[in-house]
This record gives sequence, structure tokens and C-alpha cells, in this order.
Amino acid sequence: MDKILKVEMLYNNRKKNHLAAYALGFFLGSFGAHYFYAGANDWGWLVLILLFATLVTGGGLFFLYALVVLFGAIHTYFVVNARNKAIYDECLVLIG
Repeated sequence: MDKILKVEMLYNNRKKNHLAAYALGFFLGSFGAHYFYAGANDWGWLVLILLFATLVTGGGLFFLYALVVLFGAIHTYFVVNARNKAIYDECLVLIG
């Protein structure tokens, strides 16, 4: 029982907050900040590269960029859940 309590305490200190991820997505989602927060750096870089490419092409890639940003609103939920599961597993290994 003591181990489970330690795991839960460590997990609660390290887990990612859905509300924080959505707030970052709302205010800085164009830069992929919500993905970087959730630990999905590959998606964060994809959003940044698409933003840069859209600006360089004068909006030629805007449709693709807009789809990725809109997709991020739904995708963020699953990314945060996956990251939290990985954090919980890390906590089990650390305490276990």
C-alpha cells in the first residue's frame, strides 16, 4: 500500500494537465506549444515547420496548415493521455 501511495504522489507531481494543454493550444497552438508541453515534440516541430512553410510560400500551404492546427484540438486530448500513461509507467519503475 505504501508503494502505491508513493507512485500516485510522484505521478500527480509529474502528470500533464489537459486544461493547461488546451490553454496552450488556444493561445499558442499556431506554434505547436501544446504538443511541446505534452511531450509530443515531433508534432510540435511539424506544426512549426508548416507555419514557416506557409509564411514562406505566401499562404500556399495554408489549407494543410489549417487542417493540422484544427486536428490538434482533438489530437491534444489523446497526446496528453498517452504522455500521462508513459509518466505513470515511469513512476512505477522508479518506485517499484
